Amino acid sequence: MEKKKKLARKRFAIKNDKGEYIGKIPNVSLVTTPAIEKNYALFNEAAPKRMNFQVSNEERMEITGIAMSPDQDILRFDRDNKEYYYCFFTKSDIRDYRDYFMQFGNTKEANFEHGSEYMDDFFVSESWIITDPNNDKMNALGFKDIKEGDWCLTYRCTNREIWEQVKSSSLAGFSVEIELDYFKEEKIKAILYNTEMTDQEKEEAIKDIVFK
Repeated sequence: MEKKKKLARKRFAIKNDKGEYIGKIPNVSLVTTPAIEKNYALFNEAAPKRMNFQVSNEERMEITGIAMSPDQDILRFDRDNKEYYYCFFTKSDIRDYRDYFMQFGNTKEANFEHGSEYMDDFFVSESWIITDPNNDKMNALGFKDIKEGDWCLTYRCTNREIWEQVKSSSLAGFSVEIELDYFKEEKIKAILYNTEMTDQEKEEAIKDIVFK
């Protein structure tokens, strides 16, 4: 029997060893199937249908969920090599992503299913990293299996019509948009311009652009 090939685990860091950003987050999208497999909570009367708890805050029209979770394997497909692999982020990486998004990302708008239409009817009202899972407010919202290092977001909607659409849709969680092409381009440039590496070392390094 042919032994199945073990999928590679690749770490995607948004900063290089010098602390410089080598990737970016343009937006966070509301999606039907979030990659990290954690749904968000709708702060309204429909919450019990999606979560094992009850929350009532219809007036503020808010949704809360986990945007990124550390050391979780996320299946991805490399179109260049035509191979599947697992992408993951460390606690430190997630803090860097959170910092970038809060400083440079589109915190005053969102999109649906990674679409091209951005809505300024949604804005980030809260952003935090869980440090004590046993005492974090995510427990009160009914979230299970939260862990240290999870990045949590609360979005507030300011458009009642869109809010009603979100409540009646199958949207279930957040998906962080990360421009990996930019990430790869900047990483390759850093390798090519590295005067301390031989041509052979550069060639080998470029074959594996992302960290393992």
